Amino acid sequence: MVLQQTLTWKDCVLSCDEHIEDKPLALDPLLGRKDAFNAAAHLAANLTDNVIKRAAVWCDDAALMTYALLACHFAGIQAVLPGSKTAAAIADAEQHADIWLTDSDDIAAHLPHWRANELMRLFLEKHNHGTAAAAYAHAVFQPDARILLKTSGSSGDAKWVVKTWEQMLLEAHALSGCLKTHWTRFADGHHHSPDAVIGSVSPQHLYGLTFRIMLPLIAAWPILRRQCVYPELLLEYAAHYPNNIAVVSPTLLNALLNNNSDKNLLVHTQFICGGGVLPVDAAKNIMDLGLPAATEIYGSTETGVIAARQYPNTWQFLPDVHAQTDDTGILSVRSPWCQDSQITGDVIQHHDNGFQIMGRHDRLIKIADKRYSLAQVEQALIADEWIADAVCAQHPQKNRLGAWVALNAAGIQAYRQSGRRALVAHLKNRLLQQIDAPACPRYWRFETALPRNQQGKILARDVAMLWQKRPIQAQWLPEKSQSENEWFFQAAIPLDLAYFSGHFDTFPLVPGVVELQWVMDLVKILPLPQEPVLRVENLKFQHFLRPADAATIHLTWQTDKHKLLFQISTPDAVCAGGRIVFQTKEGAAA
Repeated sequence: MVLQQTLTWKDCVLSCDEHIEDKPLALDPLLGRKDAFNAAAHLAANLTDNVIKRAAVWCDDAALMTYALLACHFAGIQAVLPGSKTAAAIADAEQHADIWLTDSDDIAAHLPHWRANELMRLFLEKHNHGTAAAAYAHAVFQPDARILLKTSGSSGDAKWVVKTWEQMLLEAHALSGCLKTHWTRFADGHHHSPDAVIGSVSPQHLYGLTFRIMLPLIAAWPILRRQCVYPELLLEYAAHYPNNIAVVSPTLLNALLNNNSDKNLLVHTQFICGGGVLPVDAAKNIMDLGLPAATEIYGSTETGVIAARQYPNTWQFLPDVHAQTDDTGILSVRSPWCQDSQITGDVIQHHDNGFQIMGRHDRLIKIADKRYSLAQVEQALIADEWIADAVCAQHPQKNRLGAWVALNAAGIQAYRQSGRRALVAHLKNRLLQQIDAPACPRYWRFETALPRNQQGKILARDVAMLWQKRPIQAQWLPEKSQSENEWFFQAAIPLDLAYFSGHFDTFPLVPGVVELQWVMDLVKILPLPQEPVLRVENLKFQHFLRPADAATIHLTWQTDKHKLLFQISTPDAVCAGGRIVFQTKEGAAA
């Protein structure tokens, strides 16, 4: 299929279904396709009249995201999609844009803001929901109109990648045909359009953009506007729209499967899972629950979608994807939806009925003259009943592995009951049943959650945490003071606090002397007289402070007595308290 610039938008994109204009574009609340297309054409005219050439786009509402992108396309201007709202990402996007099209109140930017939600509201009010002339029908399709997306940076520095509308829509057309071959029938026993497309991933990135915006746009699938970042919200939507497509990350799908809610709500959900590796145990769990098998997607921002599969089948290349491997097995691909030939960095192994992904070339390491896959070790870890997430890496100087592990509630409880050493021994014993001893991690770090970005990936620079010294501080965050002499600080006690080893190997707790030192460290950042400490009065330790405890330090300064009252507590008990007596300016005790 070739998309020509001489075609109108209506002829080129809407010809797949003559009734597509009468179907909803989005739900909750409802937005009709005809209204959305007309509003986008109206906004495009405003962009042209104001000589706007480039627009940075951030919309939390997927329907408004579609509207903003269509307007950019109709106007033939470049759409720039930052991957996050961090100050650095916003500043980077502004280097490539003239304005912002956004529905967000917290874009701290310097360029003018065009409010997508307000512009859409005003258009619909003026034209009374559908009375405007079909201006979009005469809009010329512009195949070379550009969308700029930022890569995740999970395997190196993040960079901008250019996608054209022709590439995005050719990919969407290919996916529309390919996915239907994977899916079971919906509740009424027929193949038809879903009730809704639910998404846990952001359309600011290619995976979400492809499956929550472009594919529903040309396939006439209604988009649910809100991003389902929590399993509970996805389940709530599945109850209202039972014949749904759920576009999710492996992290969200794992959390959903481990959720205690009724999984029967998902019996007609067609899962699309991408952005990372779906663990084999999760794929098996879906089948054991009697749910439709998840369709896994393989690709990247640079390549677009490369292949799809459903467990236990092997990966199948999409039609029109041309693949080749070099002597080391590294895959290169070209397709109508990626620029030139792209080296993926992934090593694959061909089979008669498809191929297997062995892992990234830089994630296949050699130890003791044998190759090991970091992804295989990670999946073996995540299969443990105490593990929520895991990332492995090779030590930068030593030929050994490290594991950065997030514990689930059961794992945290096991840590609290038996200590770090017993937990590591348990994990090593489990791993040695599946992998060779040289691939068993030598270095371990434990957290309650790993810092995955909106794409569910961990940046390469963040993995350096593995090689840093274990913390000796809790990260205290101040709350608003009730008075000028009173302060509250909140923190969660780190799982990997250095003091949990040694004397507290089998029953980890924060030593009392460390609790007192934390208080003294906070004193240094408060607006208090920095005088020597004379003594600590009425010091009491009443309850243990333990791994993952939510802790509060309450400090009160008594000006007349030159004393600081402190109390350390958890939601369940007071852990410690006392008074710190400071020397007065005259040098005498207060």
